[in-house]
Amino acid sequence: MRLRYAYALQRRGESTRSKVLAAEAERYARERIAAGDDTPVQRLELAAGAALRGDAVTSTDWLERAFEAGYRDYGLLMRDPIFRPLANDARFGRVLDRMRRDVEAQRERARTRGLLELKSLIGPEPQS
Repeated sequence: MRLRYAYALQRRGESTRSKVLAAEAERYARERIAAGDDTPVQRLELAAGAALRGDAVTSTDWLERAFEAGYRDYGLLMRDPIFRPLANDARFGRVLDRMRRDVEAQRERARTRGLLELKSLIGPEPQS
C-alpha cells in the first residue's frame, strides 16, 4: 500500500513524501527477498517502485523476475496507472505477452483435461 500512496502523493505533486514512501516500500521488499521470500509480490513492488522513478529498464527487470516467480496478472499490469508510462516500452510488452501466452497455455491444459467443464464438476442434476 505504501507504493500506491506514494503514487497518489506523486500525482498531487508531493514528490518528497512520495520518494520517502517509495524508498521505504522498496527497502522492505528487498529485505523480504533477502530473507527468502520467493513470492512474486516483493518483485512486483520493486518493479512498481522503479516505474515510479521512471526507470523502465529496472522496472521490467523486476517484472521479469516476478513472472519467473509465478506472477501472471497481465491484465492488471495493463491497467495499473503506475505502469502506464511503460505502455509503449517493447520489453514491457514482451513481458505481458509472456504472461498472456502462459495463461493461455494453462487454460488450454485445463480445457483438455476437462477442468473447465462445470457440469462434470457439479455432478448430476437432481431427479424430480
